[in-house]
Amino acid sequence: MTLARDDNRIAGLGGESTLTRTIIPAKIRDSNNRILTESNLVNSTDTVINPATSDNQTNKLQYSRLLDSWGDEVGSTMIDELMVSEKNRICGGVFNGTTPDTNFYTSVLSANGTATISNSVLDCATTIDANSSSMVYTNTIGRYIGGSMNHLRGIFRVGDTGVVNNTRQIGCTALADLADSFYFQLSGTTFSVVANTTGLAQIKIDNGSFNGDQPSYPMTDTFHTWEILFTNRKIEFYVDKILIHTLIQTTNPICGTRHLRPFMRNANTGVGSVAHLYTQSLTMLTWGKIKTQPKYYNQIGITTGVLLKVGIGSLHLINISGVVNNATVTLYDNTSATGTIIYTTGAMTNQTVPLTVLFNDGIQFATGLYLVISAANCNCQVIYE
Repeated sequence: MTLARDDNRIAGLGGESTLTRTIIPAKIRDSNNRILTESNLVNSTDTVINPATSDNQTNKLQYSRLLDSWGDEVGSTMIDELMVSEKNRICGGVFNGTTPDTNFYTSVLSANGTATISNSVLDCATTIDANSSSMVYTNTIGRYIGGSMNHLRGIFRVGDTGVVNNTRQIGCTALADLADSFYFQLSGTTFSVVANTTGLAQIKIDNGSFNGDQPSYPMTDTFHTWEILFTNRKIEFYVDKILIHTLIQTTNPICGTRHLRPFMRNANTGVGSVAHLYTQSLTMLTWGKIKTQPKYYNQIGITTGVLLKVGIGSLHLINISGVVNNATVTLYDNTSATGTIIYTTGAMTNQTVPLTVLFNDGIQFATGLYLVISAANCNCQVIYE
């Protein structure tokens, strides 16, 4: 809390010639766990500074903890550098046009459910038809890198405070079936946080039983900032930066993967009502650099296929040399020589000078990375992670 001067005691000790008083703009918590907006750091070697609640302090440095806007303590490294993490957007974003751009989003609609955009606001809406539903998720997977934290963020509005036979969900999922996922949920009028893991029982915590800054949260029909922060071990749910609930992994995993897509879903069960779920943005970020130390693979001559990686990763560059006429290099986002082609040189002409194909900050692959050199010889070095 704010430190105050005791002028009488300072005068009695001969004044304040060695007193330095610095105001640090930071958020700190007082003894009642309330967040304050200002803290004083006082450095004094021959005066006594009297905190507002006590006058029995000894002559020494008076410190206050710095907290970030999430209430977490700011740390420093062993060489006294402030520890910071730069945020990077890895998938999702804002909305343009009149329907979600299929280059970036997938819409799954049934029984006349709709996904439309007006004034840059996406509206996933149901009809009164039985099992009407609307779901939108990103085509790109938010890759998770160990030792970092991923962050779902969106500006959402639920068009009411809940209707019968309807469920609305906002969160992160591996697949459209939500088998591995965690999310906010409004089912009927019950607000919950939910986590699903393949092969394990669902975790569902209802409003009133939350373990965050307050045990319950009032559902309204206005726009709010909804966020989920997650690491391998912990998942935190926030609304308007109020911590709603924290899930901590113990003996069993919470969600079978951390490589997840942002999603929103509005679905009726049986005959329902017209219901809406709005958002101005649906974004996944990572706290920390998304580029890690890459590895390389060298292929000399023709190959029918080499599996370089299983699962999600990033392709940084390829170096090609010793090209014989018609040699072709192809890289697939797969574990075999089929499916999505990430890059192909096409048939090349004779080349004696090496060439490099650079993919800037990297091209993400989701299923795996598979290399083929066909038709004629060449050498290929692949840099990837």
